[in-house]
Amino acid sequence: LLKEVIHRNAAITTANLVCKEFICPNKTSEDPEITSVLEEIVKVISLWNAVERAYESGISKEDFMQAYREFKTVLPSVGQEKKYGNQFEKESGYSLYKVLQEIKKSEKNKIFLGER
Repeated sequence: LLKEVIHRNAAITTANLVCKEFICPNKTSEDPEITSVLEEIVKVISLWNAVERAYESGISKEDFMQAYREFKTVLPSVGQEKKYGNQFEKESGYSLYKVLQEIKKSEKNKIFLGER
């Protein structure tokens, strides 16, 4: 849990810096619009972190699906999911689609797609 909190805080800090520099340079992080944007960025980053964990160390189905549900609140369109999932796979080699398929077919509580 501590590791996840650290990842989340790192994501928030990074998102805040990106937002300040590129998205809304004239607004403060206390602005409700900025807060909303940061929360959405963190939800998206959390899903990609969950996909990475599925390949690198394993992740519980419950934890992955929580990250996925949060992601879908930001990007509910299947087309957007495929677009960004394909881009993530191109960059990382890790497939959101394959993780979701493994979750559907596996009876185990934890999934791991990497090599042992």
